[in-house]
Amino acid sequence: MSILKSLLIILFGISLAAIGLALRSSGNTAVITPPLVTPIVSQKVWNIPASTGGLALYESARAQIGVTTEYDRSNGYYAGGEPPQYTGVCTDVISRAFSWAGTDFRSLVHSDIMKNPSLYPNAGDSNIDYRRVKNLKIFLDRNAIVLSNGIIPEDRASYSDWQTGDIVIFDELPTSHLWHIGIVARERREDGVPYMIDNHGSGTNILMTPLDWPTKIIGHYRWKW
Repeated sequence: MSILKSLLIILFGISLAAIGLALRSSGNTAVITPPLVTPIVSQKVWNIPASTGGLALYESARAQIGVTTEYDRSNGYYAGGEPPQYTGVCTDVISRAFSWAGTDFRSLVHSDIMKNPSLYPNAGDSNIDYRRVKNLKIFLDRNAIVLSNGIIPEDRASYSDWQTGDIVIFDELPTSHLWHIGIVARERREDGVPYMIDNHGSGTNILMTPLDWPTKIIGHYRWKW
């Protein structure tokens, strides 16, 4: 290896470390430093059933990888509701996946809020309501199939309950006090635990499993397709 190539590799590593430090220092957004290595995805055929709708939701979420390449650290408000496709937060992964799969998720959330305003204390603006995890938890508790929050590695009965296209919600982060949400991926670890598709700081990607997130799982759902 040439000296120049070695120096470039070292500089690249330093740059990644600096980016990670910057992400960890952001206290106002649900940002977690992603791992710097490629996740180890099992090549096993798991034969875990998933609905056609769940698979479509997964494919629509996966299609965002390379399109949504940033995290909206401003957590900004957009007059039309939808941020530009190159950016977004964790909830945008969900709404875009539903939309690209043919379901107007934003309208469904808004309709439920309008019919039951007392159940949604943090709602009041259709441009932002569907982009708030706390609102989505209330919505999914009422309108989706509620499943077990537990995942036990190597336990097929446990990890089989986590199907492709399921939705997972996590408790608030201690610093930012923001909750997090993701979509269960088809990809799994060797112990059967599925990865998830989310945006936690560097755009939409598949980088970690629900067990890797630093706060506990408080919601696991399957949409009624």
